[in-house]
Amino acid sequence: MASINSITLDPINVVVANATVNVHVTVAFNSYDVNSNQQYKMVCRLVGDDTPEGNPDDAIRNGSLTPVLSLPGLPPIDLGQVIQADGLTSKTFTFTKTLAKADLNEDVSPEPDPDEIQAEVTLTPILPQTVTRQSNVQSLVA
Repeated sequence: MASINSITLDPINVVVANATVNVHVTVAFNSYDVNSNQQYKMVCRLVGDDTPEGNPDDAIRNGSLTPVLSLPGLPPIDLGQVIQADGLTSKTFTFTKTLAKADLNEDVSPEPDPDEIQAEVTLTPILPQTVTRQSNVQSLVA
């Protein structure tokens, strides 16, 4: 199975009320991935790191860096990005997004500031698809 070799979140560039984030991800593919061209869904999102405070990490509002499907009344669905080896043993991906600086405010009182942001990447194998095909039609003749 593919593995994530490295994830790097660049320093966050804040200009007035907007913040731009850049995430670099390197994925390594094993021989099975290379030979079969196994597909994976890769999801990249921002989370608030609350480990030092002993709390679970917070999701960052609008923090998905891969495509999301939003439907009224339902939670957003991470569509992710489909990746595969294409004959290579590793690939590097860069995700960039500009979002409201207020969306990065993940520490709520009594947790102390500053807001700690990190990128989280998930790889999920995409199962092979079922293929169905029908033959031509023959009529029974008695």
